[in-house]
This record gives sequence, C-alpha cells and structure tokens, in this order.
Amino acid sequence: MSKIVIYTALFTDNIEEVFGTLPEYDIDNIDFICFTNTPHLKSKTWDVRLVDIEGNGRLTARKYKMLPHLYLTEYDGWVWMDNSCLFRYDPLDLYNFYMDGYDICLHEHCDRINIQQEADILISRGHDAEIISKQIKGYYSEGYQDQGLYETGILMRRNNSKVIQFNERWWNEINTKSVRDQLSFSYIKWLCKDVKINGIKETFVAHNHQLGKKQSEHFFTVPRQKTRLI
Repeated sequence: MSKIVIYTALFTDNIEEVFGTLPEYDIDNIDFICFTNTPHLKSKTWDVRLVDIEGNGRLTARKYKMLPHLYLTEYDGWVWMDNSCLFRYDPLDLYNFYMDGYDICLHEHCDRINIQQEADILISRGHDAEIISKQIKGYYSEGYQDQGLYETGILMRRNNSKVIQFNERWWNEINTKSVRDQLSFSYIKWLCKDVKINGIKETFVAHNHQLGKKQSEHFFTVPRQKTRLI
C-alpha cells in the first residue's frame, strides 16, 4: 500500500490571521501536513509545521507546492490541496483510483484550453504583463506545442525520479518567471514527455465554468476568506 500525504501551505503577512482555512477531517489512514509561518494556526487534523517565509509568502508556498521531494521525502506519493479545495471521499482511495498507471494527476481547466488564453486573461486582470508576455513568447519560440491547460489546486504526484525532475523544472520556471504555475505546467509537460499525466475531465470549481464540464463527485471548493487566529 502506498504511503501518501495530503499537504498544503498557508503563509500570511499578518501572523494573527490567514487568508483561507484548514478543513477538519475524521480520517486516520493518511497524514495531513500544513506549512505555515504563523504559530497561531492550530488543527486537530493537520500536522502544522512552522517554517520561515523565503522572499514572499506566495513564492514560498509555490516552493513547498512544487518540491515535496525535498520536504516530504518519506512518502510514496503527494497530494497537494489548495486550502480552498476539499474532497468528499477517502483520499487514499481517490489517490489509488486516479493514479493507477500515472505519475501525475490533476484536473483539466474548466474555462480555458491553452496557455495563451490563460496569459491573456491574467494580463487583462493586471498580472505581470511584461513577465507573462515574455514567458509565453519564449515557450512558443522554442517550438512548444499546446498541451492543454490544467487546474493545479488539486495535484497528485508519485515520488519517482521522473516526477522529481518534473518538479525541479517546474520550480525553476516559477522561480525565474511568472509565479502563475498553470502557465508553466503545460510547458513542463511538453518537456517531460515520459511523465504520464492523468487529466481529469470534470471540474471541482464552484463558479459557472465556461467549458461545460461535469461537476466532480469527489472534489469541491469553497470561497476563500480571512480567518482570525487569535
């Protein structure tokens, strides 16, 4: 039986509050770990691990998200969950179901189908226009061929050499270009052709999505909001 972990990160500029929450579960066959910089975050479910912010909170969260092989070496598989994402069934059963024959599993995007569309939306919303434009132009100039677009809020990965290389390459893109990890995931997928990826064709998002995907029976999301800790 695979030993897997559910993990997430909650970093904050104000240690007395966080933007999000940790859902509580009554499950004892799997570990739950949350990385945070506030000593006031408590949970009955999650092993809350206090760590320092490196640079800024968003980039630090991405580092823990991208590189579980550095921080959670003892596990056979990792399941990253954004703190707004939850599951409806036993997570070990879900992992075994979705990861059968695959190295990575995540949901296909519910609104857009390629990285150019995602870049256009981000730029229209005022996010890092110069960085994103240069990044996307660079990918296509390398001969990048569209690999679809994915939601990365729920991310399952096996602990193997192919995935570790994938993680490292993905983190390098995040650390040197845009922090928007959905932009670079498909590019790394194109580079790492030997990594078997299961793209779930359902959606876990709550909003009225544009591509008409079926709502997942296994995962869902809740609105993020500030939570006072003390």
